Amino acid sequence: MKDDNKEFDWLGMYTTARYILGWSEDEFWRSTPRKYYAVLYKVGELRQSMYRQNTENIPLVGKDALQALSSIASKVK
Repeated sequence: MKDDNKEFDWLGMYTTARYILGWSEDEFWRSTPRKYYAVLYKVGELRQSMYRQNTENIPLVGKDALQALSSIASKVK
């Protein structure tokens, strides 16, 4: 919600749903604000946990490098 006039920022919500959450136009219009914010919150949690998981700077080579790349790719989708 925008603080200045207490109305929903539909354009901001729509843009976020389409381009950050990857929703279709129909998915956006069928959802409720509660569902939108719940999914947005969960995506934010997942992204934060991805960055916090491996804070050690260990050089990856061979199988370890391939496993790390596969893990990252599976979490990005």
